[in-house]
Amino acid sequence: MMIHIKKDVESIFESIDGFLLIDHRERIVYMGRGLLSTIGAVSLADVRGKRLRDVIPTNRTHLVLASGPRQIGVTYLVQGHVIVSNAYPIFRDGTLIGALEYDVFEDATLLRDFFEKFSTKKGVEHFGTAIINVQKRDKYSLDSIKGSSDVIRGLKEQIILAGRNASTVLISGETGTGKELIAHAVHTVSQRSFFDFALVNCAAIPGELFESELFGYEEGSFTGAKKGGKPGLIAAADKGTLFLDEVDALPLRMQAKLLRFIREREIQRVGGEKPVSVDV
Repeated sequence: MMIHIKKDVESIFESIDGFLLIDHRERIVYMGRGLLSTIGAVSLADVRGKRLRDVIPTNRTHLVLASGPRQIGVTYLVQGHVIVSNAYPIFRDGTLIGALEYDVFEDATLLRDFFEKFSTKKGVEHFGTAIINVQKRDKYSLDSIKGSSDVIRGLKEQIILAGRNASTVLISGETGTGKELIAHAVHTVSQRSFFDFALVNCAAIPGELFESELFGYEEGSFTGAKKGGKPGLIAAADKGTLFLDEVDALPLRMQAKLLRFIREREIQRVGGEKPVSVDV
């Protein structure tokens, strides 16, 4: 059986999960089943004719209508999923009539799987024993949180909200309630999920070593310092997520130093003269 381009266009669209078409006014013309499912829509009729930004506020395909050039590898967050998409303008007889988007990766996990196939650096880096765990791959995700009660649904909504902004998040709870699970979930629903998730067990670092190990040190700053210095554990999470576990176990003096870092997003290495900006 032959494929007829004109007759089978809609069937072709249906085979591309993350396919999207908008007209020159940014109104949705077509949306694939995969993307409909992601946003919680039942059918195309639920979204057809609506303004794209009203349906998916984080989507950026509309920018193609203003600028014209294609967008490659654009990321946006939808219902806890980091989507990687390409967008192209559509012209008819030289006139811009709309734009199309297709999702290269409908979840950041698939993108990381792709990169890992070409990566020579695999596995997990460890410092000491259970002190830091810098992971290229996330241990848990939003789907790891089980349950359908109002409390669990509310918790997931809070996690998605936290993942959308750059604010520091405080996770509190008794031992065994899943604080680390929440931290991983916040990381996976954010665009930081393309970078590392670093777990620092504050209770496992000796007080006298805490500053040098967390903030790093310059060469020759003290006896035994490594040649070339050391960036520190915080720097290992740059652009990603830093999870400080059992932070209340730190001496108050160290908590004060940590507070300054959290507030200013800057660290000063032991023996260093200038503060270093860190984006976590």
